[in-house]
Amino acid sequence: MTDLLGISDVPDNQLESVLSKFLSENTTVRSFTDIKLSDRKLIWAGLFSIAENNSSSILQDKALKCCKLLSRDRVGINECIENKNVDLLIQKSGISRLQPDSEPGVRFESKMVLSNLIHQSSTVQAYCTVNGFLKDILTTITNHKDRNEVERFDLRLLFLLTALCSEQRQVANSEHRALTLINNNLKSCLDMSPCSPVLALYVVEVLKVLFNLALESRTEDTEELTRICKTLDSVLNHAYEDKDSENMVVSNVINFLTNMDGKMEPTTYIIHKISNIQRILDYLLMKLEEYSENKLKNLKEEVSPTLSVLWILSKMHREVRKYLKQIILPPLTAEDIQNKPEKGSSPRSRLVSLLTNPDQDVATMTAEFLFVLCKHNVGKLVKHSGYGNAAGLLARRGLLLGGRGEENFSSDEESDTEEYQKEAHKVNPITGCVEEDRPNPLEGMSEEQKEYEAMKLVNMMDKLVKDGFIQPARIGEDGKPVPVEHILQLQEGMNIPGKGTGEDSD
Repeated sequence: MTDLLGISDVPDNQLESVLSKFLSENTTVRSFTDIKLSDRKLIWAGLFSIAENNSSSILQDKALKCCKLLSRDRVGINECIENKNVDLLIQKSGISRLQPDSEPGVRFESKMVLSNLIHQSSTVQAYCTVNGFLKDILTTITNHKDRNEVERFDLRLLFLLTALCSEQRQVANSEHRALTLINNNLKSCLDMSPCSPVLALYVVEVLKVLFNLALESRTEDTEELTRICKTLDSVLNHAYEDKDSENMVVSNVINFLTNMDGKMEPTTYIIHKISNIQRILDYLLMKLEEYSENKLKNLKEEVSPTLSVLWILSKMHREVRKYLKQIILPPLTAEDIQNKPEKGSSPRSRLVSLLTNPDQDVATMTAEFLFVLCKHNVGKLVKHSGYGNAAGLLARRGLLLGGRGEENFSSDEESDTEEYQKEAHKVNPITGCVEEDRPNPLEGMSEEQKEYEAMKLVNMMDKLVKDGFIQPARIGEDGKPVPVEHILQLQEGMNIPGKGTGEDSD
């Protein structure tokens, strides 16, 4: 970084060489620890001077590229960046109301530097909330035509500002009609079919901005949210050039819909076509398949939003719940109960296997989703998942002794398959499947031997309790686990809910 000291005094015929050398040597550097604050200020000032005053667009471009590298380092950035520097970047980027006179490359580099500064500097964030930047960036986005990488960065800037300065979401919605403007922009993207990978990336940035803006939506925004969901209906049914582009867009539609909990009217347009629900479910099942093949790095990040949306829609819309239950938890057959519910590749198996996932957020969200599909009926959940898999949710809700949750659902019903009814009595409710008869390990033992083995087991479990490895519990009157002081208290027993009724609702 010291190579740039005195950069403003370097002759033009040597300037490109100095800037290029710095860029090539620091491409991967993210922290410059070898320079004091006063020198940092001089370097920043020198680079901004070149970007503002040098007539060569090549040198302006390289100076801005250097600024981009320096802006990766948060140290001293609040002290080094002045308001006039931000104004210069806004002007050079073409975002200001002034007619842009910069070359395309300079405009793009200016946006990238500005993006880094908004991300790294609280003073830059604060200045961008009072200098008219919000209005200008919305106007710029409204005038987008190419939807290329340069224009995509305008959306990135708006996303950053509304993410880091939460009050700007409300300002954008109430003073600048941002929800309407961005929704109109999204609708115009649908004029191009099929959607190319470049356009899909642009649509993703639009959806991210809408996500931020919807976080601060008010009651009076319900009508606009409804229009947005109507647009999302078209987005989900749009044609895409490749599957990766489609999945990328669907993923961000799902993220937006996580904001719709409790907002029934807007989501009506999403469930208007059951194909939308199927597309969201297909996305979830694709991610679960990737997880089963060890191709998914972050399960929670990939599946939690989708589970949340399907849970919200199932809870709010009976037709969605009924459709999803037919696919995920169809009436059991004799073949289904031959294996544990979590084994296999069916939608039911994939989801039941998540009930015991080490990530508690994933396990909890999956359990709540399946519980809604079972209409908060404990017996039905146990029948489809096994008591062992469902125990976590039942313990949290105080339903270990059976019963129903607090939600009210419709009472329409469908019968179990005849073949299941014939085999249901063989199902172990703990594992949720039929188990082969196993020899009695106590067979052939005398009563004294049986008592000896029983006490041996009690003592081993008691040692595990005293050493803090386990905490035995029994079910209290409230249906939740109650710790016991001694293992022998467990002999009071546990009442396991039935295997489910003979009837299965939607």
